[in-house]
Amino acid sequence: MKPRTRKIIAACLVVLGVIVLLLAPAHTTSGMVLVAIGIAIEVIGITLEKRRG
Repeated sequence: MKPRTRKIIAACLVVLGVIVLLLAPAHTTSGMVLVAIGIAIEVIGITLEKRRG
């Protein structure tokens, strides 16, 4: 994968993770699941961004 494409995908994943975190309802099980998913998406995005091709 090209470095530019990887960085664009990584940035989109980080933004998507932030959106999921912001939309997660507080103090509910579904909210906790959404927070976990949001964090996982952000970690994947950051990993893609830092990874050297």
